[in-house]
Amino acid sequence: MSEEISQDMIDKIAQKGRESLFFLTRAILGFDKMTKEIHRPICKVLEDFENNTRILTVLPRDWYKTTLVSISYPIWRAIRNPEVRILLVQNTFTNATSKLAAIKQIFEKNALFRACYPELLPGPRNKWKGESLCVNRKGTYPESTFEGAGTSTQTTSRHYDVIIEDDTVAPDYDSMSGILQEPTQAEIEKAIGWHRLAIPLLIEPAESQIIVVGTRWAEADLIQYILDNESSYNVVTRSCLENENGEPDVDGEPTWPETDDGRPKFNREVLDQIFDALGPYMASALYLNLPVNPENQLFKKNWINYYRTLPDGLLYCTSIDPASADVESSSDPDYSVILSTGINPKNGHIYVMPYDRDRMNPGEQIRAIFSHNSLYKPLEVKVEAIAYQRTLSYWLKRQQNKLGQFFVIDEIRNHKASKEGRIKGLQPYFKATRIFIRSDMPELERELLAFPRGKHDDIIDALSMHLGFWITYMSHHHEVTYERTYEANSASKIIDLIAERRRKLMSYPNDLGILGDRVSTRYRKRVRF
Repeated sequence: MSEEISQDMIDKIAQKGRESLFFLTRAILGFDKMTKEIHRPICKVLEDFENNTRILTVLPRDWYKTTLVSISYPIWRAIRNPEVRILLVQNTFTNATSKLAAIKQIFEKNALFRACYPELLPGPRNKWKGESLCVNRKGTYPESTFEGAGTSTQTTSRHYDVIIEDDTVAPDYDSMSGILQEPTQAEIEKAIGWHRLAIPLLIEPAESQIIVVGTRWAEADLIQYILDNESSYNVVTRSCLENENGEPDVDGEPTWPETDDGRPKFNREVLDQIFDALGPYMASALYLNLPVNPENQLFKKNWINYYRTLPDGLLYCTSIDPASADVESSSDPDYSVILSTGINPKNGHIYVMPYDRDRMNPGEQIRAIFSHNSLYKPLEVKVEAIAYQRTLSYWLKRQQNKLGQFFVIDEIRNHKASKEGRIKGLQPYFKATRIFIRSDMPELERELLAFPRGKHDDIIDALSMHLGFWITYMSHHHEVTYERTYEANSASKIIDLIAERRRKLMSYPNDLGILGDRVSTRYRKRVRF
């Protein structure tokens, strides 16, 4: 090396490597497939580590994110400060140590690197094997310069300047078919659990750095958890296909069609092959950062209509879907939802009212139910039978007596057992553009577009409980005219009329073939309250 390059040139190369992570990666470490357009902007974010103490980097598979973030960047930090202590975390301890082996090989075999930074090369007193690599440094610490861990590794009583969580949610391959399998929710929960405990491992929680780098595998993965719950993270993301606004788009243009020297990389032809091989869902998650491919959504974006004002004469129904997952047992527990819809019996249009969606105790659920009752005077109030019997029945009756507001509860049995099928029953209504929501209902939109792979379906589950009510009042099945003239102390009369209507509806044998609800196509009734 010294015969080919003068010491003065080596010093200049070494200094350029200290200043530029991108230069170090390509020119010194030899990772020459990194590109200026894709990787240099990421390097700029990583280099500003004093300001960017929390970084989330989301890139497609095979975009060299591990090479850049988990190999080059730790070496660059050690070059700038040999006293730095870095923990590299992957889904397994074995995978983490394999990345440390790549760092070890650079220190031992890269001649240009050794010539540029001889002061870092480990001596006989430095630990240099397996899960622990220590460069030549002045200080004495329990931690080495580079250490590795899996999401099941115990790291108590250790502290670091930098923690890199690299693909802690990762795939496996089916042993029989060789097909790439998405991680299970239990594996995702393990990664989220480790991430939530990372801050106590930092030497200086406010100044030390956490970098999360990965690929999307599911809608409810670690990346989504950070996006939803940790606004302090600087998000760096690119997709294989992007539209003119830089957003992931299956119809967009390839962002990395060729390498800097003109060789094909992820051009349209290659991406078509990837989508054919992996299937649309997996390819969309891994290469577009979209865990739900728009082509395979059960509920399409263009099926969702919005309303600003409501027509008169709507008939209302309210449903209660209590949460099933406990806050203590899940990183992202379910929500309780109280939701009302109004149907226009003249044209069958359905309007979703502002809903209550929160992690509510039974008392808060009761208050929300009575709020909906006061606002909409629903003809039916639906709740899952088991949840109603266990938590709501007693308190609902007490509150009804206390407030003098009485309404009938329609208990839905075996609701959870057929939840996915019931939610799918909403599809024809959205496709026929019969359902209208408000533009300020983002949670409902997300659940619809992500179903059935979404992390939550609490709202659409509550919405699906209204299907039987809508069928009853669709104008093409039968006509029902309501002239509401509520009088004081008329609660008993209303309850009796509703109960009588239900008994008569259930007595007719005609089966409409939708979710097993039986109503008569000949039934006509005029009800005056």
